[in-house]
Amino acid sequence: MVNLYKSEKTLERAYASGRLTIDFPVAPFDNTGEIFARSLKVFIENFTVIAKVTLLVFLPYEIVVSLAFFGTDPEQKITLASLIIAITPWILEALVSPAIIYAIIFNLRSGEEAEPFECLKWGIRQWTRTLGNNMLAGLAIFGGMLMLLVPGFVLTIWFFLVEPIVAIEGDSQSHVLTRSRDLTEGHRWDIFGVLMFSLMIFFALTFTLSVPGNMIDHWLIDVVTGCVIAVCGMFFTTLSLMIYLGLAHVAPSQPQELEETGPTIV
Repeated sequence: MVNLYKSEKTLERAYASGRLTIDFPVAPFDNTGEIFARSLKVFIENFTVIAKVTLLVFLPYEIVVSLAFFGTDPEQKITLASLIIAITPWILEALVSPAIIYAIIFNLRSGEEAEPFECLKWGIRQWTRTLGNNMLAGLAIFGGMLMLLVPGFVLTIWFFLVEPIVAIEGDSQSHVLTRSRDLTEGHRWDIFGVLMFSLMIFFALTFTLSVPGNMIDHWLIDVVTGCVIAVCGMFFTTLSLMIYLGLAHVAPSQPQELEETGPTIV
């Protein structure tokens, strides 16, 4: 049940402080199995609002792309789609991710579902910073992949927490990439393990969902497939959030120590 009053008040406080409040107990990041199970549990519990927020942004995009390419030459379709698929979803994801993080934090604090449009307001506020930092991280990772695969994988782990840092720490954190690198130190093999495991499941799901579209050429199937993949892809945002909380958690009973070390989590 959506509590509009509480959702609006939470958003007002977030706008005023420029960050999200973490005032609930968080389990530490101990091992890959626990963090995967915890992330999956949170993802399922918040699936309704995650789907609503994701579809509000991605559904129009999927409809436009599917209708635009329906009936076109396969080679031309691949060429044009590659350009669009490489850019637009990346831009849209930078809007959706902070909105979903807002929704999950709201639920963890209140036990209630946030209003989707309130979530998107926070996503819009953090959109450019999320996109900018994602671009910097992506360029660094791409450069690492060009030199050798290993540096690219290392940088992927370093910058895996960029989105929750921007969404939660907000205006109080100006060195997002450095913050992500420092938080992951000492836990990178565990993060690598859970990320690779999650990617294998996601790729298997993506392959399975693409089968109907390959067998039946219809724009509506493409829309449904694209939307389902987009919603399921938000699990990685949930995963990065739960890892972030497990690594950056400071007990709510120690606000003074927090202010001395930097206003990261209130």
